[in-house]
Amino acid sequence: MAAGEWIMPEGFRQRTSGGMLTISWRGPAHWACTVGGAFALVLCGVLLACFALSNPPVLGACLVAAAGVALAAYVLLVGVCNRTVVRAGPEQLEVRHGPLPCPVSHRFQLPCRTRLAKADVERLTVEEEARKDHDGWTYHTYGVHAVTRDGGQRMLLTGLSRGEAVFLVRELDNALGEA
Repeated sequence: MAAGEWIMPEGFRQRTSGGMLTISWRGPAHWACTVGGAFALVLCGVLLACFALSNPPVLGACLVAAAGVALAAYVLLVGVCNRTVVRAGPEQLEVRHGPLPCPVSHRFQLPCRTRLAKADVERLTVEEEARKDHDGWTYHTYGVHAVTRDGGQRMLLTGLSRGEAVFLVRELDNALGEA
């Protein structure tokens, strides 16, 4: 591994307290979510005002538009408010996305919270993941997987850069090995 992969990625925070390693970060589009969320909330307010002042034939269209904008605002607020927190300690490994429930976490096969007992984790691995964008171009991201003692594999994180995934595996391996 190159030395550059061992430095803490930008935006990541790490601390150790009482034998528990905690690493947290926000997604890469935090500023875009803030601006987009504010715009969606303002637009939602405008649509609700139109809804309140409209005549009956327009009410249905205003209600559908307001519901769509409210959903968009929620998704953008998830991007603003949510953090990913990974904890490794003497007893367990935990990955949590929150505090707001993510409405599309099932698309990435990620629950909002994953816990594994330390005794069940044989090793952590970095897995390359090929994805396609909306134009059909293939790009690569990386995921962190736990190989369990029973031979199974659990996806813990996905959509990371290689440096982020390598950093997390190295730090979590160190924390789980010391615990």
